[in-house]
Amino acid sequence: VCHKSIDSTFHMERSRLRGVLGRLTCCSRRQLVIHHVHASLMHDASAHAGDNVRASLTDAATYVALRLDSLSVEELTSILLCLRGSETASVAACCQGIGRLLAGDTMIWNSFLRQEFHVEGVQQVNATMYRTMCSRKRCRKIEWRRVPVSRGPRNLSANPHMFCWRDHVFILGGWSFGGYGHDLLACKVAVPLEFYAVDVSGSPPPDSYHAALTLLRDETIEAGSADALHVLVTGGYIFNGHHQESNRYGILEIKVDRDDEVQARWTNGGVIPARANHSATFVPPSIAGDTFPKGYVLLLGGIQAHSTSRSADILDLSTFDSHRYSSALSSQDAWSARNSHSATLVRQDDGTHAILVLGGGTGDGHNGNSPRGGRDCDEVNWISGLENASLQIQPDSRREPSVGRGHIACRLPCTNTILAVGGGSPAQNCAVAFIDGCPHSPDVVGVKVPAPRAFGCGCVLPDGTMLVFGGHDHHEMIRDASVWAARVKAEGESPFFAQMARSEHPVWRRPFWRQQQQGA
Repeated sequence: VCHKSIDSTFHMERSRLRGVLGRLTCCSRRQLVIHHVHASLMHDASAHAGDNVRASLTDAATYVALRLDSLSVEELTSILLCLRGSETASVAACCQGIGRLLAGDTMIWNSFLRQEFHVEGVQQVNATMYRTMCSRKRCRKIEWRRVPVSRGPRNLSANPHMFCWRDHVFILGGWSFGGYGHDLLACKVAVPLEFYAVDVSGSPPPDSYHAALTLLRDETIEAGSADALHVLVTGGYIFNGHHQESNRYGILEIKVDRDDEVQARWTNGGVIPARANHSATFVPPSIAGDTFPKGYVLLLGGIQAHSTSRSADILDLSTFDSHRYSSALSSQDAWSARNSHSATLVRQDDGTHAILVLGGGTGDGHNGNSPRGGRDCDEVNWISGLENASLQIQPDSRREPSVGRGHIACRLPCTNTILAVGGGSPAQNCAVAFIDGCPHSPDVVGVKVPAPRAFGCGCVLPDGTMLVFGGHDHHEMIRDASVWAARVKAEGESPFFAQMARSEHPVWRRPFWRQQQQGA
Protein backbone atom coordinates (compact mmCIF):
# COMPACT_ATOMS: atom_id res chain seq x y z
CA VAL A 1 0.00 0.00 0.00
CA CYS A 2 2.75 2.42 0.84
CA HIS A 3 6.50 2.46 0.81
CA LYS A 4 9.13 4.66 2.40
CA SER A 5 12.33 5.74 0.69
CA ILE A 6 14.17 7.32 3.58
CA ASP A 7 17.75 6.78 4.59
CA SER A 8 17.20 6.01 8.27
CA THR A 9 16.47 3.34 10.81
CA PHE A 10 13.23 5.04 11.78
CA HIS A 11 10.09 2.93 11.51
CA MET A 12 6.71 4.62 11.84
CA GLU A 13 3.61 2.75 12.90
CA ARG A 14 0.84 2.67 10.32
CA SER A 15 -1.55 4.51 12.66
CA ARG A 16 1.02 7.28 13.11
CA LEU A 17 1.55 7.43 9.35
CA ARG A 18 -2.17 7.91 8.82
CA GLY A 19 -2.11 10.78 11.29
CA VAL A 20 0.75 12.46 9.46
CA LEU A 21 -0.91 12.04 6.07
CA GLY A 22 -4.29 13.13 7.38
CA ARG A 23 -2.92 16.51 8.38
CA LEU A 24 -1.64 17.25 4.91
CA THR A 25 -3.25 19.30 2.16
CA CYS A 26 -4.27 16.78 -0.48
CA CYS A 27 -3.12 16.70 -3.12
CA SER A 28 0.01 18.22 -4.56
CA ARG A 29 -0.41 16.71 -7.98
CA ARG A 30 -3.21 14.88 -9.68
CA GLN A 31 -3.41 12.09 -12.24
CA LEU A 32 -6.34 10.33 -13.88
CA VAL A 33 -6.07 7.10 -11.93
CA ILE A 34 -3.27 7.35 -9.38
CA HIS A 35 -3.29 10.13 -6.81
CA HIS A 36 -0.14 10.84 -4.84
CA VAL A 37 0.27 12.72 -1.59
CA HIS A 38 3.79 13.93 -0.87
CA ALA A 39 4.99 15.32 2.43
CA SER A 40 8.26 15.95 4.15
CA LEU A 41 8.61 13.81 7.27
CA MET A 42 11.53 15.71 8.79
CA HIS A 43 9.54 17.40 11.57
CA ASP A 44 7.03 14.62 12.21
CA ALA A 45 9.58 11.79 12.32
CA SER A 46 11.77 13.68 14.77
CA ALA A 47 8.77 14.52 16.92
CA HIS A 48 7.52 10.91 17.10
CA ALA A 49 10.87 9.11 17.52
CA GLY A 50 11.01 7.20 20.77
CA ASP A 51 13.86 6.87 23.22
CA ASN A 52 14.99 3.56 21.71
CA VAL A 53 14.55 4.58 18.09
CA ARG A 54 16.82 7.03 16.37
CA ALA A 55 15.82 8.79 13.20
CA SER A 56 18.61 10.22 11.14
CA LEU A 57 16.82 12.05 8.40
CA THR A 58 19.45 13.84 6.42
CA ASP A 59 17.45 14.68 3.33
CA ALA A 60 14.86 17.43 3.81
CA ALA A 61 13.19 16.34 0.57
CA THR A 62 12.40 12.82 1.80
CA TYR A 63 8.83 11.86 0.93
CA VAL A 64 6.21 9.24 1.58
CA ALA A 65 4.10 8.31 -1.42
CA LEU A 66 0.91 6.27 -1.43
CA ARG A 67 -2.02 5.55 -3.72
CA LEU A 68 -5.18 6.76 -1.99
CA ASP A 69 -7.34 4.64 -4.31
CA SER A 70 -5.55 1.53 -3.02
CA LEU A 71 -6.44 2.14 0.63
CA SER A 72 -9.33 0.34 2.27
CA VAL A 73 -12.40 2.11 3.59
CA GLU A 74 -11.10 1.74 7.15
CA GLU A 75 -7.77 3.29 6.23
CA LEU A 76 -9.39 6.19 4.35
CA THR A 77 -11.68 6.78 7.31
CA SER A 78 -8.72 6.87 9.70
CA ILE A 79 -7.01 9.48 7.54
CA LEU A 80 -10.14 11.64 7.20
CA LEU A 81 -10.84 11.63 10.93
CA CYS A 82 -7.54 13.44 11.45
CA LEU A 83 -9.21 16.40 9.73
CA ARG A 84 -12.28 18.46 10.44
CA GLY A 85 -15.35 17.63 8.45
CA SER A 86 -15.18 21.05 6.79
CA GLU A 87 -11.67 20.26 5.53
CA THR A 88 -12.58 17.05 3.70
CA ALA A 89 -14.04 18.73 0.61
CA SER A 90 -10.59 19.49 -0.82
CA VAL A 91 -9.53 15.89 -0.21
CA ALA A 92 -12.67 14.51 -1.87
CA ALA A 93 -12.02 16.67 -4.92
CA CYS A 94 -8.85 14.74 -5.75
CA CYS A 95 -9.91 11.19 -4.87
CA GLN A 96 -13.11 9.59 -6.08
CA GLY A 97 -12.97 6.93 -3.37
CA ILE A 98 -13.01 9.55 -0.63
CA GLY A 99 -15.81 11.39 -2.41
CA ARG A 100 -17.95 8.24 -2.47
CA LEU A 101 -17.12 7.56 1.18
CA LEU A 102 -18.21 11.04 2.29
CA ALA A 103 -21.37 10.88 0.19
CA GLY A 104 -22.64 7.53 1.40
CA ASP A 105 -21.15 6.72 4.81
CA THR A 106 -23.16 8.06 7.74
CA MET A 107 -20.74 6.62 10.29
CA ILE A 108 -17.96 8.99 9.32
CA TRP A 109 -20.23 12.03 9.69
CA ASN A 110 -21.33 10.65 13.04
CA SER A 111 -17.66 10.58 14.01
CA PHE A 112 -17.15 14.17 12.82
CA LEU A 113 -20.12 15.32 14.90
CA ARG A 114 -18.83 13.45 17.93
CA GLN A 115 -15.31 14.85 17.57
CA GLU A 116 -16.18 18.48 16.85
CA PHE A 117 -19.60 19.00 18.47
CA HIS A 118 -19.72 16.18 21.04
CA VAL A 119 -23.06 14.92 19.72
CA GLU A 120 -23.99 11.40 20.79
CA GLY A 121 -26.81 9.05 19.86
CA VAL A 122 -28.11 10.90 16.80
CA GLN A 123 -29.82 8.85 14.09
CA GLN A 124 -29.58 9.46 10.33
CA VAL A 125 -26.48 11.63 10.44
CA ASN A 126 -25.28 13.01 7.10
CA ALA A 127 -23.32 15.88 5.62
CA THR A 128 -26.38 18.14 5.77
CA MET A 129 -26.62 17.82 9.53
CA TYR A 130 -22.90 18.52 9.85
CA ARG A 131 -23.26 21.68 7.76
CA THR A 132 -26.17 22.71 9.98
CA MET A 133 -24.03 22.39 13.10
CA CYS A 134 -21.20 24.38 11.47
CA SER A 135 -23.63 27.14 10.53
CA ARG A 136 -24.94 27.23 14.09
CA LYS A 137 -21.45 27.60 15.47
CA ARG A 138 -20.51 30.41 13.07
CA CYS A 139 -23.81 32.23 13.69
CA ARG A 140 -23.37 34.64 10.80
CA LYS A 141 -27.04 35.46 10.20
CA ILE A 142 -30.07 35.32 12.50
CA GLU A 143 -33.75 35.88 11.94
CA TRP A 144 -36.21 37.14 14.56
CA ARG A 145 -39.88 36.22 14.75
CA ARG A 146 -42.44 37.08 17.37
CA VAL A 147 -43.91 34.03 19.10
CA PRO A 148 -47.71 33.96 19.39
CA VAL A 149 -48.83 33.62 23.00
CA SER A 150 -52.48 32.82 23.69
CA ARG A 151 -52.10 32.66 27.45
CA GLY A 152 -49.02 34.49 28.54
CA PRO A 153 -47.21 35.69 31.63
CA ARG A 154 -47.59 39.21 32.89
CA ASN A 155 -44.98 41.81 32.17
CA LEU A 156 -41.91 40.73 34.14
CA SER A 157 -38.68 42.65 34.50
CA ALA A 158 -35.75 42.54 36.95
CA ASN A 159 -34.37 39.19 35.88
CA PRO A 160 -37.12 36.67 35.43
CA HIS A 161 -35.62 33.30 34.56
CA MET A 162 -36.47 31.13 31.55
CA PHE A 163 -35.30 27.58 30.83
CA CYS A 164 -36.33 24.61 28.71
CA TRP A 165 -36.60 20.97 29.74
CA ARG A 166 -38.55 17.96 28.48
CA ASP A 167 -40.25 19.93 25.67
CA HIS A 168 -41.49 22.53 28.16
CA VAL A 169 -40.58 26.17 28.66
CA PHE A 170 -40.50 27.45 32.25
CA ILE A 171 -40.45 31.00 33.66
CA LEU A 172 -39.48 31.50 37.29
CA GLY A 173 -39.56 34.69 39.35
CA GLY A 174 -39.23 38.28 38.20
CA TRP A 175 -40.60 41.66 39.28
CA SER A 176 -43.76 43.38 38.09
CA PHE A 177 -45.10 46.69 39.41
CA GLY A 178 -43.98 46.20 42.97
CA GLY A 179 -44.70 42.48 43.21
CA TYR A 180 -42.12 39.73 43.01
CA GLY A 181 -41.70 36.16 44.10
CA HIS A 182 -40.76 32.67 42.96
CA ASP A 183 -43.87 31.87 40.93
CA LEU A 184 -43.36 29.11 38.36
CA LEU A 185 -45.01 29.17 34.93
CA ALA A 186 -44.82 26.39 32.35
CA CYS A 187 -46.00 25.63 28.81
CA LYS A 188 -45.42 23.08 26.07
CA VAL A 189 -43.06 24.00 23.25
CA ALA A 190 -45.81 24.64 20.71
CA VAL A 191 -47.32 27.52 18.78
CA PRO A 192 -49.02 29.39 20.33
CA LEU A 193 -47.42 29.29 23.78
CA GLU A 194 -49.95 28.71 26.57
CA PHE A 195 -48.38 29.36 29.96
CA TYR A 196 -50.05 28.22 33.16
CA ALA A 197 -49.13 28.50 36.83
CA VAL A 198 -47.57 25.44 38.47
CA ASP A 199 -48.38 24.63 42.09
CA VAL A 200 -45.09 24.34 43.97
CA SER A 201 -44.88 22.54 47.29
CA GLY A 202 -42.24 22.82 49.98
CA SER A 203 -40.58 25.80 51.64
CA PRO A 204 -39.11 28.30 49.18
CA PRO A 205 -36.37 30.80 49.96
CA PRO A 206 -37.53 34.37 50.74
CA ASP A 207 -39.12 36.16 47.80
CA SER A 208 -36.51 38.15 45.92
CA TYR A 209 -35.66 39.66 42.54
CA HIS A 210 -32.35 40.09 40.69
CA ALA A 211 -31.49 36.61 41.98
CA ALA A 212 -29.39 34.07 40.05
CA LEU A 213 -30.75 30.80 38.68
CA THR A 214 -28.63 27.76 37.83
CA LEU A 215 -29.70 24.49 36.23
CA LEU A 216 -27.91 21.66 38.03
CA ARG A 217 -27.36 19.52 34.96
CA ASP A 218 -24.34 18.89 32.80
CA GLU A 219 -25.11 21.01 29.75
CA THR A 220 -21.85 19.98 28.08
CA ILE A 221 -23.48 16.55 27.60
CA GLU A 222 -26.17 16.96 24.96
CA ALA A 223 -27.69 13.48 24.96
CA GLY A 224 -29.98 12.09 27.61
CA SER A 225 -31.63 13.66 30.64
CA ALA A 226 -32.45 12.74 34.21
CA ASP A 227 -35.88 11.97 35.62
CA ALA A 228 -35.94 15.28 37.50
CA LEU A 229 -34.43 18.70 36.92
CA HIS A 230 -32.92 20.54 39.90
CA VAL A 231 -32.81 24.33 39.77
CA LEU A 232 -30.73 26.38 42.20
CA VAL A 233 -31.91 29.90 43.12
CA THR A 234 -29.47 32.12 45.02
CA GLY A 235 -29.56 35.60 46.52
CA GLY A 236 -31.43 38.60 45.09
CA TYR A 237 -32.99 41.67 46.68
CA ILE A 238 -35.60 41.21 49.39
CA PHE A 239 -37.08 44.74 49.39
CA ASN A 240 -38.11 47.14 46.61
CA GLY A 241 -35.66 49.81 45.59
CA HIS A 242 -32.70 47.40 45.37
CA HIS A 243 -32.40 46.99 49.13
CA GLN A 244 -31.23 44.12 51.34
CA GLU A 245 -29.38 41.40 49.48
CA SER A 246 -30.65 37.93 50.35
CA ASN A 247 -28.34 35.36 51.97
CA ARG A 248 -30.53 32.35 51.19
CA TYR A 249 -30.65 29.72 48.49
CA GLY A 250 -33.22 27.13 47.49
CA ILE A 251 -33.32 24.09 45.19
CA LEU A 252 -36.43 23.51 43.10
CA GLU A 253 -37.09 20.00 41.80
CA ILE A 254 -39.18 19.73 38.62
CA LYS A 255 -40.65 16.57 37.10
CA VAL A 256 -42.67 16.06 33.93
CA ASP A 257 -44.64 12.80 33.67
CA ARG A 258 -45.77 10.95 30.56
CA ASP A 259 -48.99 12.96 30.43
CA ASP A 260 -46.96 16.21 30.39
CA GLU A 261 -48.10 17.10 33.88
CA VAL A 262 -45.55 19.27 35.66
CA GLN A 263 -44.79 18.71 39.34
CA ALA A 264 -42.50 20.96 41.37
CA ARG A 265 -41.33 21.20 44.96
CA TRP A 266 -38.64 22.97 46.97
CA THR A 267 -36.33 20.28 48.30
CA ASN A 268 -33.48 22.08 49.99
CA GLY A 269 -32.39 25.46 51.26
CA GLY A 270 -29.65 27.12 53.23
CA VAL A 271 -27.43 30.14 53.82
CA ILE A 272 -24.86 31.70 51.49
CA PRO A 273 -23.02 35.04 51.55
CA ALA A 274 -25.59 37.72 50.69
CA ARG A 275 -25.53 38.72 47.01
CA ALA A 276 -27.66 40.20 44.26
CA ASN A 277 -27.11 40.80 40.54
CA HIS A 278 -24.45 38.07 40.55
CA SER A 279 -23.79 35.07 38.33
CA ALA A 280 -24.01 31.43 39.42
CA THR A 281 -22.34 28.80 37.21
CA PHE A 282 -22.64 25.05 37.74
CA VAL A 283 -19.42 23.09 37.28
CA PRO A 284 -20.50 19.41 36.95
CA PRO A 285 -18.69 16.46 38.56
CA SER A 286 -17.11 15.47 35.24
CA ILE A 287 -15.14 18.73 35.34
CA ALA A 288 -15.00 19.69 39.04
CA GLY A 289 -12.43 17.05 40.10
CA ASP A 290 -12.17 14.71 43.07
CA THR A 291 -12.53 17.51 45.61
CA PHE A 292 -16.13 18.08 44.51
CA PRO A 293 -17.69 14.66 43.73
CA LYS A 294 -21.11 16.24 43.02
CA GLY A 295 -19.76 19.39 41.42
CA TYR A 296 -19.91 22.95 42.67
CA VAL A 297 -21.50 26.30 41.85
CA LEU A 298 -19.34 29.38 41.37
CA LEU A 299 -21.01 32.55 42.68
CA LEU A 300 -19.23 35.45 41.08
CA GLY A 301 -19.35 39.22 41.44
CA GLY A 302 -22.65 41.00 41.99
CA ILE A 303 -23.62 43.48 44.69
CA GLN A 304 -22.82 42.93 48.36
CA ALA A 305 -23.64 45.47 51.06
CA HIS A 306 -24.78 47.96 48.36
CA SER A 307 -21.35 47.82 46.66
CA THR A 308 -20.22 46.13 43.45
CA SER A 309 -18.02 43.12 44.23
CA ARG A 310 -15.30 41.10 42.49
CA SER A 311 -15.34 38.31 45.08
CA ALA A 312 -16.12 34.66 44.39
CA ASP A 313 -17.86 32.05 46.57
CA ILE A 314 -18.06 28.32 45.94
CA LEU A 315 -21.10 26.26 46.91
CA ASP A 316 -20.07 22.62 47.35
CA LEU A 317 -22.99 20.49 46.21
CA SER A 318 -21.80 17.51 48.27
CA THR A 319 -22.18 19.32 51.59
CA PHE A 320 -23.98 22.52 50.51
CA ASP A 321 -21.35 24.45 52.41
CA SER A 322 -20.28 27.74 50.88
CA HIS A 323 -16.93 29.37 51.43
CA ARG A 324 -15.19 32.47 50.17
CA TYR A 325 -12.65 31.63 47.52
CA SER A 326 -9.46 33.66 47.92
CA SER A 327 -7.59 33.48 44.65
CA ALA A 328 -6.59 35.47 41.62
CA LEU A 329 -10.30 36.16 41.04
CA SER A 330 -10.37 38.46 44.07
CA SER A 331 -7.13 40.32 43.45
CA GLN A 332 -7.24 44.00 42.60
CA ASP A 333 -5.61 43.68 39.19
CA ALA A 334 -7.25 40.46 37.99
CA TRP A 335 -10.48 41.95 36.72
CA SER A 336 -12.81 44.83 37.47
CA ALA A 337 -15.69 44.44 39.92
CA ARG A 338 -19.05 44.07 38.17
CA ASN A 339 -22.65 42.99 38.51
CA SER A 340 -25.46 42.02 36.13
CA HIS A 341 -23.02 40.03 33.97
CA SER A 342 -23.18 36.49 32.57
CA ALA A 343 -20.82 33.57 33.23
CA THR A 344 -21.31 30.57 30.93
CA LEU A 345 -19.55 27.22 30.96
CA VAL A 346 -18.22 26.22 27.53
CA ARG A 347 -16.07 23.49 26.06
CA GLN A 348 -13.23 25.09 24.14
CA ASP A 349 -11.87 23.88 20.80
CA ASP A 350 -8.95 22.17 22.52
CA GLY A 351 -11.34 20.05 24.62
CA THR A 352 -10.83 21.87 27.92
CA HIS A 353 -13.60 23.65 29.81
CA ALA A 354 -13.69 27.27 30.93
CA ILE A 355 -16.20 29.90 32.02
CA LEU A 356 -16.72 32.90 29.75
CA VAL A 357 -17.63 36.09 31.66
CA LEU A 358 -19.33 38.75 29.56
CA GLY A 359 -20.53 42.29 30.11
CA GLY A 360 -22.02 43.62 33.30
CA GLY A 361 -22.02 47.04 34.91
CA THR A 362 -20.81 48.95 37.95
CA GLY A 363 -24.09 50.50 39.11
CA ASP A 364 -24.85 49.91 42.80
CA GLY A 365 -26.33 51.59 45.87
CA HIS A 366 -23.73 54.37 45.73
CA ASN A 367 -24.28 55.65 42.19
CA GLY A 368 -27.86 54.96 41.09
CA ASN A 369 -28.26 51.17 41.41
CA SER A 370 -27.66 48.43 38.88
CA PRO A 371 -30.07 49.43 36.06
CA ARG A 372 -28.95 53.07 35.72
CA GLY A 373 -25.76 53.82 37.67
CA GLY A 374 -22.09 53.41 36.92
CA ARG A 375 -20.82 52.25 33.54
CA ASP A 376 -21.28 49.26 31.28
CA CYS A 377 -18.39 46.79 31.28
CA ASP A 378 -17.11 45.72 27.87
CA GLU A 379 -14.37 43.39 29.09
CA VAL A 380 -14.35 39.69 28.20
CA ASN A 381 -12.75 37.32 30.73
CA TRP A 382 -11.99 33.59 30.83
CA ILE A 383 -11.98 31.58 34.06
CA SER A 384 -9.91 28.41 33.76
CA GLY A 385 -8.60 25.84 36.23
CA LEU A 386 -12.08 24.51 37.03
CA GLU A 387 -10.77 21.14 38.22
CA ASN A 388 -10.65 21.19 42.03
CA ALA A 389 -11.44 24.93 41.83
CA SER A 390 -7.88 25.99 41.01
CA LEU A 391 -9.42 29.06 39.43
CA GLN A 392 -7.54 31.62 37.37
CA ILE A 393 -8.88 34.46 35.29
CA GLN A 394 -7.45 35.73 32.02
CA PRO A 395 -8.73 38.80 30.19
CA ASP A 396 -9.45 38.52 26.49
CA SER A 397 -8.28 41.43 24.37
CA ARG A 398 -11.18 41.03 21.92
CA ARG A 399 -13.91 43.40 23.15
CA GLU A 400 -15.82 44.83 20.20
CA PRO A 401 -18.72 44.41 19.67
CA SER A 402 -19.62 44.15 23.35
CA VAL A 403 -22.64 43.65 25.56
CA GLY A 404 -23.49 45.59 28.71
CA ARG A 405 -25.37 44.98 31.93
CA GLY A 406 -28.44 42.78 32.07
CA HIS A 407 -27.98 41.04 28.71
CA ILE A 408 -29.37 37.58 27.90
CA ALA A 409 -26.67 35.00 27.15
CA CYS A 410 -27.33 31.46 25.90
CA ARG A 411 -24.97 28.81 24.59
CA LEU A 412 -26.18 27.40 21.28
CA PRO A 413 -26.59 23.60 21.62
CA CYS A 414 -23.56 21.42 20.79
CA THR A 415 -21.28 24.44 20.19
CA ASN A 416 -19.04 26.81 22.11
CA THR A 417 -20.91 29.78 20.64
CA ILE A 418 -22.71 32.09 23.06
CA LEU A 419 -25.43 34.34 21.65
CA ALA A 420 -25.93 37.46 23.79
CA VAL A 421 -28.98 39.68 23.25
CA GLY A 422 -29.84 43.14 24.55
CA GLY A 423 -28.48 44.62 27.74
CA GLY A 424 -26.81 47.95 28.41
CA SER A 425 -27.86 51.35 29.67
CA PRO A 426 -29.72 52.54 27.67
CA ALA A 427 -30.92 49.12 26.60
CA GLN A 428 -29.99 47.80 23.17
CA ASN A 429 -31.70 45.38 20.80
CA CYS A 430 -28.51 44.06 19.19
CA ALA A 431 -27.24 40.50 19.24
CA VAL A 432 -23.57 39.53 19.61
CA ALA A 433 -22.21 36.02 19.01
CA PHE A 434 -19.09 34.96 20.93
CA ILE A 435 -17.34 32.06 19.19
CA ASP A 436 -14.74 30.71 21.59
CA GLY A 437 -14.66 34.22 23.09
CA CYS A 438 -14.30 36.07 19.77
CA PRO A 439 -17.26 38.48 19.30
CA HIS A 440 -19.02 39.44 16.10
CA SER A 441 -22.43 40.86 15.22
CA PRO A 442 -24.60 38.49 13.17
CA ASP A 443 -26.45 40.00 10.25
CA VAL A 444 -30.19 40.27 10.88
CA VAL A 445 -32.33 38.77 8.12
CA GLY A 446 -35.45 40.87 7.59
CA VAL A 447 -36.59 43.92 9.54
CA LYS A 448 -38.41 42.35 12.48
CA VAL A 449 -36.51 42.72 15.74
CA PRO A 450 -37.63 42.85 19.38
CA ALA A 451 -37.63 46.09 21.33
CA PRO A 452 -34.48 46.99 23.30
CA ARG A 453 -34.43 45.31 26.68
CA ALA A 454 -32.18 44.69 29.64
CA PHE A 455 -32.63 42.36 32.60
CA GLY A 456 -34.89 40.05 30.65
CA CYS A 457 -34.55 36.28 30.29
CA GLY A 458 -34.05 33.68 27.61
CA CYS A 459 -33.32 30.04 26.84
CA VAL A 460 -32.39 27.82 23.91
CA LEU A 461 -34.63 25.04 22.64
CA PRO A 462 -33.09 21.69 21.61
CA ASP A 463 -33.54 22.60 17.93
CA GLY A 464 -31.26 25.65 18.36
CA THR A 465 -34.01 28.32 18.54
CA MET A 466 -33.40 31.02 21.17
CA LEU A 467 -36.37 32.50 23.07
CA VAL A 468 -36.28 35.87 24.87
CA PHE A 469 -38.88 37.40 27.17
CA GLY A 470 -39.34 40.22 29.66
CA GLY A 471 -36.95 42.93 30.70
CA HIS A 472 -37.22 46.69 30.42
CA ASP A 473 -35.60 49.87 29.16
CA HIS A 474 -35.25 52.29 32.06
CA HIS A 475 -34.40 55.21 29.77
CA GLU A 476 -37.58 54.78 27.72
CA MET A 477 -39.65 53.55 30.69
CA ILE A 478 -40.74 50.62 28.50
CA ARG A 479 -41.50 47.08 29.61
CA ASP A 480 -42.12 44.31 27.12
CA ALA A 481 -44.15 41.17 27.79
CA SER A 482 -43.77 39.75 24.27
CA VAL A 483 -41.87 36.55 23.48
CA TRP A 484 -39.46 36.52 20.56
CA ALA A 485 -37.55 33.73 18.85
CA ALA A 486 -34.19 33.96 17.09
CA ARG A 487 -32.69 31.33 14.83
CA VAL A 488 -29.48 31.04 12.85
CA LYS A 489 -30.60 31.56 9.28
CA ALA A 490 -28.40 28.90 7.62
CA GLU A 491 -29.90 26.18 9.85
CA GLY A 492 -33.23 26.32 8.05
CA GLU A 493 -36.60 26.37 9.76
CA SER A 494 -37.46 24.00 12.57
CA PRO A 495 -41.12 22.91 12.89
CA PHE A 496 -41.53 25.28 15.85
CA PHE A 497 -39.97 28.28 14.11
CA ALA A 498 -41.83 27.65 10.84
CA GLN A 499 -45.22 28.14 12.51
CA MET A 500 -44.51 31.79 13.33
CA ALA A 501 -45.65 34.39 10.83
CA ARG A 502 -42.93 36.46 9.21
CA SER A 503 -44.65 39.80 8.58
CA GLU A 504 -47.43 40.41 11.08
CA HIS A 505 -45.42 42.58 13.49
CA PRO A 506 -43.81 45.93 12.63
CA VAL A 507 -40.15 46.68 13.21
CA TRP A 508 -39.35 48.44 16.48
CA ARG A 509 -38.24 52.06 16.13
CA ARG A 510 -37.01 54.43 18.83
CA PRO A 511 -39.74 56.97 19.75
CA PHE A 512 -39.50 60.22 17.79
CA TRP A 513 -39.32 62.42 20.88
CA ARG A 514 -36.35 60.41 22.17
CA GLN A 515 -34.58 60.79 18.82
CA GLN A 516 -35.03 64.56 19.06
CA GLN A 517 -33.59 64.59 22.58
CA GLN A 518 -30.56 62.58 21.50
CA GLY A 519 -30.03 64.83 18.47
CA ALA A 520 -30.13 67.91 20.65
